[in-house]
Amino acid sequence: MAELPEFDAQQDFDETSAGDMSLKQLDGAPVDDTYVDEQLVDVTYVDESLDVVPSDERTASAKESNKIMRGLNAFREVRAASKEHGSAAKRMQQIMADLEEDQAELDHRNDIESHYELIIEEQSAERDDAVQEAEQIQADIKRLGQEKTQLSEQLKQMMTDHEEQLRPYKKLMDSSRSRADDASRSLADAKRAVKAAEAQVSEAVTRRESRIAQANKAVDNAQDRLQRLQRELRELQDEGSNADPKAIEEMSTTVETERRHLDAARKDVPVTTANAQKDVDTAQEQLWTQKQALENLEKTAETTKREATERREEYEKLRTQTEAEQKNLKGEISSRESQAHDLSSELEACRQRIDDAQALIDEANEIHATPEITRELAHRIADEQAALDVQQRQVDELAATEKDLRDRTRQERIIFVFIVVVVILIVVLAVWLIAGGWR
Repeated sequence: MAELPEFDAQQDFDETSAGDMSLKQLDGAPVDDTYVDEQLVDVTYVDESLDVVPSDERTASAKESNKIMRGLNAFREVRAASKEHGSAAKRMQQIMADLEEDQAELDHRNDIESHYELIIEEQSAERDDAVQEAEQIQADIKRLGQEKTQLSEQLKQMMTDHEEQLRPYKKLMDSSRSRADDASRSLADAKRAVKAAEAQVSEAVTRRESRIAQANKAVDNAQDRLQRLQRELRELQDEGSNADPKAIEEMSTTVETERRHLDAARKDVPVTTANAQKDVDTAQEQLWTQKQALENLEKTAETTKREATERREEYEKLRTQTEAEQKNLKGEISSRESQAHDLSSELEACRQRIDDAQALIDEANEIHATPEITRELAHRIADEQAALDVQQRQVDELAATEKDLRDRTRQERIIFVFIVVVVILIVVLAVWLIAGGWR
């Protein structure tokens, strides 16, 4: 290996500091592309291997740094010029707005002054007309209020009179309805009584048939027993000498007793039939009585129902008439209220006309009485116009300066953006390679 020159640590520190100072001088001022700091040393020591970097590479690095600083400064200068241009334009817009507002105010004051007498005449007439109309409307509203009060009193008295008129008819309707309800309840009771009487007749007939059947059955049973005893008696008598006289005598007595029972049973049949028929007749008579009562109650119920209907219709007819009369009077009251409401709206419109006319009169008087304000406004407009002209020239100059600066620094800004993009790509690539190495 070739012998290296002697290394002085203090000398290397001084040379590196000088290089940093030269780079700092680049910040904030455009630098010529050929600028190279003569104080830069020819070599730089990197790591402990002490390899030497040639001076032409150091010069190339300085040129790249110079391009970056020039691009950065170009962006800064363009941004400052744009900001100054925008502020000036904003100020000009404010001056224009103030000028337009003051000019409109001046035109308005001049127009009012030139038509002062006409405005006073017309608006005074408008105000007086509105005042007269408002007074008439107020009188109409007062009249309508009085009419409404009178009609309300009439309605109150009418309702009292109608109530007195309807009271007897309502009493008749209520009493007839009560009688109809009573007749209806009585009719329902009579119908239940008829059904009960019909049930009693049916029961009496059934009982009659049962009792007659039982009496006939008793005759048949007595006759059967008598025939059986007579056969037994003949059998005893046919035995002749061997027969027991006592037994024959007892059997004869029994036969005679049974014959009397048969006669009694036969006599009981017509008696039972008569008694049973009497019960049936009594039940049928009771049924007929109940049916007669039902028929009478049906007529009564129909009569009371018809009467109740007539009284109700009479009452409803009269009530409908009274309600119609009250409704008409209520309609009159509502009409007055509606008219008053509409007149109130018209009165508000008249008052607004009076206020508007008076406001125009007051404004015309104020402008006519203060001509110095009009002159002062005209002078201010002249000053604003002059300031606007100056501001316009300044804006034009700043716009031209900004355009010229953008044109002159376009190359530096493009190179700066290109270098930044390249650096970012290099960093991304390095990170990607490092991450791939770890994996």
